[in-house]
Amino acid sequence: MRVTESGHLQYYLEYIDYTEEANEWIGVFQKNPFNQACLEGKSNGSTEIMLRPSFPRWYRGQQAPKHFPKSEVIARVHDTWKVGDWVDWHNKDCYWTGQIIELTSKNVVEVKFLDHPMGEGQQCLAKKKDLRPALDWSIIKGWTVPLSAAKGKSWQAAHLVHPKSNVEERSSTDEDEALGSSSTVKTHSSDRNIVSKLRNQRMATHESSDPS
Repeated sequence: MRVTESGHLQYYLEYIDYTEEANEWIGVFQKNPFNQACLEGKSNGSTEIMLRPSFPRWYRGQQAPKHFPKSEVIARVHDTWKVGDWVDWHNKDCYWTGQIIELTSKNVVEVKFLDHPMGEGQQCLAKKKDLRPALDWSIIKGWTVPLSAAKGKSWQAAHLVHPKSNVEERSSTDEDEALGSSSTVKTHSSDRNIVSKLRNQRMATHESSDPS
């Protein structure tokens, strides 16, 4: 890690999956070329985070281990996939982030991907076995779960568990409030030092592109 003379934070990156690529210094933040201020040549254009740690291990329900390395955060998915869930779809060796808009069959869902410029805004059929929960990453907050929503209700498709506290992280939802209960939110940062470059234009940790 280094800070350039111009004050930009960089990491020295080794490509594990792309062995033909040479090691290089990568800026943690880069300007979003689709931001209106950048298009107009203004210096105050917004920046997007371009690096993040490896995706946490995730489990369904009771599959989550009782003990795991203290440096790790894991994600736990309790329910079956439903309309409104934010998910990552594994297709063509990459993950594409989108929201489930329809349950077409027992094993297949329809996913709508992020709108331009973050994605192509397409809709595709995806097998449930190829889905994982979508997670967001920031340097300050670490891993967080985006809020899923449908029909006026909101929830989180996954919960994060940190071994240091063994507290399952979740947030209050409309369903919780209807039951008269609330949940405490506590965000933990992953201690991993391995940083991987996003394989596509996933701005703010959302992976998006044209999966067709």
